[in-house]
Amino acid sequence: MEEIEIKMNAQRVVNAISRIGYSTHSAIMDIIDNSITAKASKVTIEFIPFEGMTLNQKNTSEVIRIIDNGNGINNEKIKDVLRLGSSHEGYEHNSLSKYGMGLKSAGFSLGKCIKIISKQNDVFSDIFFVDVDNITEKYVIHRYEITESEKETYSSIINNKSGTVIEVSKTEDSNNMSINGIVKNLNEKLGVTYYDFLKSDELEIIITCPLFQNNITVKSHDVLFESDANEYYDKDNYDCKKPCISFNDTFYLSTDESIQKAELKVVIFPKDRMKNYVGFSEEERNKIKNYDVGKKYKGFFVYRNNRLISWADHLEGIVGRDNLGFRAKLKIYTCHDDILHVDVSKQRLNIPENILVIIEGLVRNSLKDSKEIFKKCDSLFLDDDGTEFNQKNIELSAEDPDSDPRSDAVNPEIKRRKAQLVEKSKDTNDDDENTETNDTTEEPVFKKIRYSSEVDSRFFYEAKYHQNYGDYVLINKNHSFYKDVIVKFDDKNPVKQSIEALIWSIAASDNLTYSKLEEVNVADIEKVFEKFNSVFSNTVNNWTAINRDLFNND
Repeated sequence: MEEIEIKMNAQRVVNAISRIGYSTHSAIMDIIDNSITAKASKVTIEFIPFEGMTLNQKNTSEVIRIIDNGNGINNEKIKDVLRLGSSHEGYEHNSLSKYGMGLKSAGFSLGKCIKIISKQNDVFSDIFFVDVDNITEKYVIHRYEITESEKETYSSIINNKSGTVIEVSKTEDSNNMSINGIVKNLNEKLGVTYYDFLKSDELEIIITCPLFQNNITVKSHDVLFESDANEYYDKDNYDCKKPCISFNDTFYLSTDESIQKAELKVVIFPKDRMKNYVGFSEEERNKIKNYDVGKKYKGFFVYRNNRLISWADHLEGIVGRDNLGFRAKLKIYTCHDDILHVDVSKQRLNIPENILVIIEGLVRNSLKDSKEIFKKCDSLFLDDDGTEFNQKNIELSAEDPDSDPRSDAVNPEIKRRKAQLVEKSKDTNDDDENTETNDTTEEPVFKKIRYSSEVDSRFFYEAKYHQNYGDYVLINKNHSFYKDVIVKFDDKNPVKQSIEALIWSIAASDNLTYSKLEEVNVADIEKVFEKFNSVFSNTVNNWTAINRDLFNND
């Protein structure tokens, strides 16, 4: 049998691995994995901008450095690290490293030149670099002996006895984000990705730039908020304030029970809208705000060897569009890589259907309870029925700036038209049913704002009139604007009261126009306002469909 060695086109290979699908922050984190593998307790990410550029300009970074205080690497190991498909020797059990491609694929996605300088026990390595512009058919690593001036420079950068600098340059064609944009993404992602390392003080991550007033120290961020969570979901006594631990157990991903179990923990959250509920204290509302319940954090956070590799994954539809309060941590280990098809960039995995069925069964009750919690949250708001607006606006009345109310009161035609308005409104004019108690005066308060499921389905509101109290309005509880916007706010919320004021004012203006525009036939006025209400209702419905996520990320 003949063996034929096929030479690779190194330039095409390098270009290919640089386009695996890294974002800037995910590429930097892949390089940080090497620092953690090297037992670093501190990692610094440094952005050096092009001269004269600002933090908000795109393509700002001339050089990106990842600096650690790990074990350091010698010349032979650096050559191996820069090799395509470096050796796995030295990787510990459940290491963050995997294929020996991460540094090259991540580095080349950031820039065309990767440089490595390392130090072990105060002894510097030579300087090694790989430059895409110097690669044709052969993959070439450049090496030269570090100079005394470079030793002085890098001694201030690696200010420990041991450590390593990964320096990526020629970045201008690789990404178009500003330093501020990159740092914002990094600061959000790093605290979640390395949560287990950061919380135990095993690791400190610093982000720095000469243009920063202060360095940024990354804080650990537990997306499950376990320290706040109730130990379980008590459906009979749940108060819509805190998340609840819904599932916490291990399970096999393989029929081979000698393979380590995966770990699964599920926490279910109250609706984000509860951050506006006036029945809660300010401290309780602020905590709910910090939970940031919504699309960004719903789903499965998959951790490989305690390092996040998949953010808020819905796992082929297990977590549906409306399961906004469901969050899970799925912890896997190196032994699960082949089972779950973890990719080269350690950002994606492909879970087989039989395992998806297992996971779906484990979280079925949690998904059900999550929806139930959201309904409980809604019920606190649905009890509100315009009470605050009605009690605050007892003396509110509509006025026509072009007429005298005293002469209008005795005008026969206006009186006749008002009587017609009263007649048309008679089904909703029951005084006992449509008044409420004012807690301050004990006097009955007439409801100017009323929410009803009986409004004509074509309309968002119906203008009504009471012979003693004047204008009021029925707002359609079946309309999308009510269900997706108004219901998100309790009665004391100024947003809801402002919306109610606007709707009441429109309805009262309908009535005034109907009763006082004597020169226009009543049938014509009714026809115009019917058309207006229909168009208005449809337009508001369209706006709601486009902006459904605007309010509270629900």
